[in-house]
Amino acid sequence: MKILIAGDPASSHTVKWANAISSRGIEVFVFGLGSYDKKNYDSSIKIDTFSVLTDKIKMKGDGNYTKLLYLASIPRLKEILREFKPDILHSFYATSYGLISTLTRFRPHLISVWGSDVMAFPQRSIAHKKILFYILKKADGVFATSNYLSSLVYSMFTIQCGVVPFGIDINLFSPAPKAFDKPENCITIGIVKSLEKIYRIDLLLKTFNLLVARHPDFQLKLVIAGSGTRMNELKKEAVDLGIDNKTIFKGYISNRFISREIQGFDIAVFPSERESFGVSLLEVMACGIPSVVSRIRSYEEILAKSGAAICVNESTPEAFAKEISFLINNKKIRLEMGIKARNHVVVNYDFKNNVDTLIANYTEMVRLKL
Repeated sequence: MKILIAGDPASSHTVKWANAISSRGIEVFVFGLGSYDKKNYDSSIKIDTFSVLTDKIKMKGDGNYTKLLYLASIPRLKEILREFKPDILHSFYATSYGLISTLTRFRPHLISVWGSDVMAFPQRSIAHKKILFYILKKADGVFATSNYLSSLVYSMFTIQCGVVPFGIDINLFSPAPKAFDKPENCITIGIVKSLEKIYRIDLLLKTFNLLVARHPDFQLKLVIAGSGTRMNELKKEAVDLGIDNKTIFKGYISNRFISREIQGFDIAVFPSERESFGVSLLEVMACGIPSVVSRIRSYEEILAKSGAAICVNESTPEAFAKEISFLINNKKIRLEMGIKARNHVVVNYDFKNNVDTLIANYTEMVRLKL
């Protein structure tokens, strides 16, 4: 079987899926826009990129009309389709990659919706919503990463989506070794997220400031792993709050090494305004770390009454500080929640099972010759 993936070659999700599909003996070709690190991909995977201005365009907001310049890549994608002759064209992300793939008229064409393509893009205007509807109705199959996204697509367009979560490599993301043992009063609070407005890192900084004042007997540390447009602004806020000496901005960390960073957390905090799925939450859960999270649908779907995290109803520093303080003062409960978190991921979000589901769908599509 031959699969051509149209997706961002620099995305850790594209890398993970491409490598996993290739490992099952399937011939994989990745076509994308912009630069990428070839070392992240298995050597058997073919990769081709169309790079004219695309790195700058990718920084534009979702739905920005500048991104119509992506359409210039269609002739190159058509050429690759003729040469590679894939059994299936699979677009990762409905807008941009889904659009250019749809306009090639290649079939069968499968689309995976990942988040802002269905959460934010259609909200920009009636025209944006119509474009998304056109892309999805032309596809031979649509997958969503969560039941929440699937229901969102159905509510807008009455289009059925299969559900294939991103899933977690439970061998890579696993509980910390004994080497992470440390004094009882040393607590590391952490987050792994892009430094963008919707993830409310500023709220976490204000929360941490309250925690430092409330727990003078503890050596508290805040670790923020991730890069983004708000890096300098957030660093300045840490200085203004007087917590810069206890706050570490790690910047971007490759998926291959992020598990080691997570293993050093005692408590993870995710105060996101919205999430399409919540891969970072699953990663910390797989490492056996208890979490305090905002009460949003995607997190509630992942947690499913597992007892692995505390959901906070109010998006205020005081509300988050109250729940985190509870965990700081109760090591036994932290450890119990961590065990529940790990078990929940192993049972429900093992990436190997997600790959099995996707390949089963590939096989069925090829059999039916859609």
